[in-house]
Amino acid sequence: MGSSLRGLRALGRGEFDLQGEYSRLVTFLNQTLKSRDLIFGITRTSNGRLCLTIYEPDSGRERQQWKKDTHQGCISQ
Repeated sequence: MGSSLRGLRALGRGEFDLQGEYSRLVTFLNQTLKSRDLIFGITRTSNGRLCLTIYEPDSGRERQQWKKDTHQGCISQ
């Protein structure tokens, strides 16, 4: 994977047919795994499916910024 977005490196990406409170799930994952430098983002694809992406900061500077921002939520692509 390894693509970059605003100083973030994508570790993995998957498309899912999900309904319900998926944005709360992403927020929960971000809050729970922030100390491990993992960031989760979700977007809707053109075919209506949800794309979940797992990121990590590219460098120490982005890592520090991520740790300061406790309300990061979803990353849009």
